Amino acid sequence: MGLKDWSVQRSLKRARSNLQSTLKKLVPIADASWDNTERCLLAEVWPLPEINPNVHVYQKELLEDLTTWKGQLSDREAVEFIGAEIQSAGIGAKMAVRHVVITEWPRHAKPAITQAEIEQILGSRDEDSKRSEWVRAYSLHHLALEQAVAETTGKRPATSGSVRPTSAAAVRGTGIAMWLLYIYMLMSVLMGIAAMFKGAVYPGIAGIVGPMLSWCAAAGLKGSLMVGTRSQKLWGLASAIVFVVIGFGLVYHSGYWVSIFGYGLTLI
Repeated sequence: MGLKDWSVQRSLKRARSNLQSTLKKLVPIADASWDNTERCLLAEVWPLPEINPNVHVYQKELLEDLTTWKGQLSDREAVEFIGAEIQSAGIGAKMAVRHVVITEWPRHAKPAITQAEIEQILGSRDEDSKRSEWVRAYSLHHLALEQAVAETTGKRPATSGSVRPTSAAAVRGTGIAMWLLYIYMLMSVLMGIAAMFKGAVYPGIAGIVGPMLSWCAAAGLKGSLMVGTRSQKLWGLASAIVFVVIGFGLVYHSGYWVSIFGYGLTLI
């Protein structure tokens, strides 16, 4: 091996080592940061926790690895190496890496690889954009609520740190509500099946499908109001009304009812 070949191999090795070292630091904290944010979104906690500042630090390092310390490593080889390194990473890490490689890198340099080719290797940013829009819509919704409270009472809701002190209670409350929903749906299914075994097939099916439709209507409406656009909110409301009407109509038409301790009731 000549001196030139040795120099090229050394440059390639150093470039890959730099990328690998940066990704080993970026991947775990980016995954943890997004997991924390997603848990708060699902539990409807506000304010959302701030992104770990080290995520931005290591994203900057990754950008420097691509623009300054890449050496003899070609742009395609660098992207392929990154793709292999993050293949088993979580959503947060892939979002953080794609932001650097697909969005920031072309702003600071002229990579000899197209965005389509990068996305073919690292994955599309479409899902990342949807998640970012989810966070943005959630934040705007709660900021608007805070503004409304401030205008009405003259006071802003008290917060402590990045998350309110009641956030843990909010998570527990959401967990209890979910268990109650599970119990409700399980009762609906079991009672519907019991009715079918007694020969009331149509009422039994109605007793299962009707509550399911009503539950889907409530869940879809809540989701559209939380993160949807104006048109999605309207469609969510319209769909919820249609589902509830069908659910109630199905149960009412079938004559399905349940008796508990002598009291007659329906499950929707």
